[in-house]
Formats: sequence, C-alpha cells, structure tokens
Amino acid sequence: MTDHDTFRMYWVMKTFADLFAKWDTIAAFGADIGVSDMHARAMKRRGSVPPEYWPQLVRAAKSKGVREVDIEALAEMRAARRQNRASSAGVAA
Repeated sequence: MTDHDTFRMYWVMKTFADLFAKWDTIAAFGADIGVSDMHARAMKRRGSVPPEYWPQLVRAAKSKGVREVDIEALAEMRAARRQNRASSAGVAA
C-alpha cells in the first residue's frame, strides 16, 4: 500500500458538496475553473461538475492547496452520486 492509498483511506472529501465548500464563494469556484458564476451555481445546485471541467478543477484545487482532488477522486464522487441517485429512485445502478 502506498502513502497515497493510505491517505485515500482516511480521505473525508466524498461529495461534490464537500469540494464546493473548499472555496469561499461559488463565484470564486467558477472563476477558478473558467466558468460563469451562473454556470458554477448550476453545478452546485446539481451537486456535480461535468468531467470536461475536471482538469481545470484539479489544477485550481492544487493551487489552493487541496491536494486530495484528482481525476480519480472526482470519478469516485461522480460514481457515488450516480449510485445514490439510482438507489433513491429504486433503480439498480
């Protein structure tokens, strides 16, 4: 097991809501990933960030010192969100 694996075992950021909370404002989040305030608010309302913004998001998070955000972590958040939505709807994921 690598240090990265050990760190991820204790990782507390599990949802996009946790991720959005790392920014002081949703407008700052949007500016950091290159989208309008309105688009950033829509992402927050939906509780997800489309994959085409993930590279910018990873760079922005790293520049803020949020090291636990990487493509794998974002994919896990997306998968968990889809699983939760499917479970809520009574549909197998």
